[in-house]
Amino acid sequence: KLYKGSDSPFISTMINARNNGDSLSCDYDGGQLLLYYIHEFRAPKPRTFNEVKGYVLADMQSDREREYLAKLRHEYSIAIQKKSLERYAKSLNQQSK
Repeated sequence: KLYKGSDSPFISTMINARNNGDSLSCDYDGGQLLLYYIHEFRAPKPRTFNEVKGYVLADMQSDREREYLAKLRHEYSIAIQKKSLERYAKSLNQQSK
C-alpha cells in the first residue's frame, strides 16, 4: 500500500524531513521495519572521561567475563547425564500442560 503524508502525522514528518534535506534511512531486520531519521551529522570529537566511563567499564566487564568463562572451560569438563536430562525435559512438558 502506498501512503500519503496526510494519512499519518508520522508519515508526514518523514516526508518533511526528506524534503528538508535531512537523511532518512530504512532497514528491514527480523520482521521489523526500522526507520532512521538523521537530522544532522556531527564531526567526531574527543570525549571526557565521565562521558566514556560507562562504555569503558562495559567493555572491560565483557572482556573479563569472556576470559573467565574460557578459563572455566579449560579447567572443568562438562558431562551431561542423558537420563537426568530426559527426566527433566519430561517434567517440563508435564508442567506446561
